[in-house]
Amino acid sequence: MTGKSSSVSLWGLALVAGLALGVYTLALDTLSVMLNGVMPEFYSRRNDAFEWILALLINLHALWLAWLWRKSRFRM
Repeated sequence: MTGKSSSVSLWGLALVAGLALGVYTLALDTLSVMLNGVMPEFYSRRNDAFEWILALLINLHALWLAWLWRKSRFRM
């Protein structure tokens, strides 16, 4: 295997992982808004859990982008 093909597969994997992380974040946020509108009493009891998980996903996304940026040697 050449270095170029492994590099392409690494960046492909990185793209898929980043997109998955973004989709999970968007899905959780959408679920949070929907639950607040449909079942506010249920949502109010679990609001902190949604906020903590959303904060974790946002921080993971930032760390993922920082790792990718460093892996690319700070090139765009």
